[in-house]
Amino acid sequence: MKSSLMPIILLFLLVIVVVYIAAKLDPVLLRQKFYPNAIITQKNSQTQSNSTPSPTTLKTNFQGTNFQFNYPENWQIKKINNQGSSVELVNLGIDKAFNDTLGIFKSNKIMTKPSTNFSEFAVSGKEGWKWTESGNNYYSYYYLIPNIADNQYLELLVTLPQKNDSIENQLNNLIDSLQFK
Repeated sequence: MKSSLMPIILLFLLVIVVVYIAAKLDPVLLRQKFYPNAIITQKNSQTQSNSTPSPTTLKTNFQGTNFQFNYPENWQIKKINNQGSSVELVNLGIDKAFNDTLGIFKSNKIMTKPSTNFSEFAVSGKEGWKWTESGNNYYSYYYLIPNIADNQYLELLVTLPQKNDSIENQLNNLIDSLQFK
């Protein structure tokens, strides 16, 4: 009995390893492949490309190699060593976030607009898209700017236990303050 289960267990572990590696290499593609029916909603407030971030909301400036942005003082920003296809990766350190990364990634695939509700914004003349996804015990905010350089895109992903309008406003302000180098 034990020997007949061994190939099944090994196959299961192999699948887990492959999914983990795929998530590190191309998180956007993985989400589209494994969560095609996620609930996607459009937020009424739109990110404006020329609006000025509130100085009371974003007081600190992050200077990266490829980009810079402003963020609230209570976030614990930490640069992450590049992994997989990442060119530059930052953990935002948002309290209670399951995931809070901002990064530039390499990809040869052509990025297209989400097929469901999204809003558009622009950063340094580059068009971007924002959308949200929600499910049991999570609410995710996605910001994607394709074609920021040759075969590179910027992705901001924050996943929280529930919708949070204050964090969403801070993310919108971060995007408004974003500058590419």
